[in-house]
Amino acid sequence: MTRWWHASGAIAELEPLAGAVEELGALHEEGWDFVPITSRQSEFRRFTTYSLMKHAKGIIDPDDAFFTEFYGANRVQQVGSSKAPIYRRLGCVAAIDDFVKHCEGAANPVLPDGRLAFEPLPAFLIGDEPWNQADRLSSGILRCNDWQEFGANFHTHVAATLRAA
Repeated sequence: MTRWWHASGAIAELEPLAGAVEELGALHEEGWDFVPITSRQSEFRRFTTYSLMKHAKGIIDPDDAFFTEFYGANRVQQVGSSKAPIYRRLGCVAAIDDFVKHCEGAANPVLPDGRLAFEPLPAFLIGDEPWNQADRLSSGILRCNDWQEFGANFHTHVAATLRAA
């Protein structure tokens, strides 16, 4: 069912969450750039590009989007790139996601041998949804129940990290 829904093009008609465009737009006006890093498969690039052009034109460049293909058909986790190495490669100063695992990878980038893969990034976990629950969030992850809460906390959370670096 999920595959049909994506392939039908319905994904391109989704509306952004309330406040997302406004908050990201305000930050973009201040000089912040945003790069979409999605778990979607690259076959959905056309729909994602359409949606970004429709809703975030001038804020987010859809040509910059990364498709990690972290999930395959039917949302089954497959071997593929997680978002954390991309954050590092791009020199990101923060991560914004609705999935705990990706926020954890940014805020607590520990290699199997216990070393840090890169300096931890502040991570914003957007929403309080069934799929993004955790018994405990690592320090460096701030749950924002909505985009307004994200906007209210962005400067403090990111600035504190940049000052510490």
